[in-house]
Amino acid sequence: LPVITVWRAVGSAVWTAFALALPLVWVEAALRYVASLAARFQAGSITADTVVPYPRAVRDAVRAAATQACRNPWRAFTVGVSRPVWSDASGGGGGGAVVPTLRGYTEVAWRDDPAAHINILEARAALGALLLSAPPLKRSAVPIIIDNSCAAYQLLRGRGRPDAANLAIRAAYEWAARHAVGLQPRLVPSADQPADVPSRADAPYARPSVAR
Repeated sequence: LPVITVWRAVGSAVWTAFALALPLVWVEAALRYVASLAARFQAGSITADTVVPYPRAVRDAVRAAATQACRNPWRAFTVGVSRPVWSDASGGGGGGAVVPTLRGYTEVAWRDDPAAHINILEARAALGALLLSAPPLKRSAVPIIIDNSCAAYQLLRGRGRPDAANLAIRAAYEWAARHAVGLQPRLVPSADQPADVPSRADAPYARPSVAR
């Protein structure tokens, strides 16, 4: 066979394998989610009607993988982890973040539209936290810590609702692409969310925070 034919066949095989393997990164996350739901169901904390079916979780994971690959391809090639970013929002229009700076961490509070939907406020808080952060390491994963499951899911799949939330999510992905990093949303309980305090502040402020 001609060398060019063999080369093209090998290249096609490699790219096909990559396209098939890429969603597995997010399928693993979906399986962990399903396992946690099953544990909660066995403990009696949720009912059968609340459990998300396994195929739907996998479908959402694959869909998130496709979105991440298109909008933020660096996530598939990260070789390190940058310092985490915490973000939170309150229903009264407050936004807060604990962000890495060149010399530790800073706790920041700001005011947003009190009439906006909480999904919009959470998406804007995540974006604001990223914009206020010191430049992350190139080709690294940036953990963004959130205590709102809807906001974490929106960041995971790369789009949000309503439209204003979607604009903030897209801007967050543009920030990630500009810095050549991958976004890594993580969900934590509110008790473990240091950005909860500034999100409930009555007035904007910025002050040093304990390094984490």
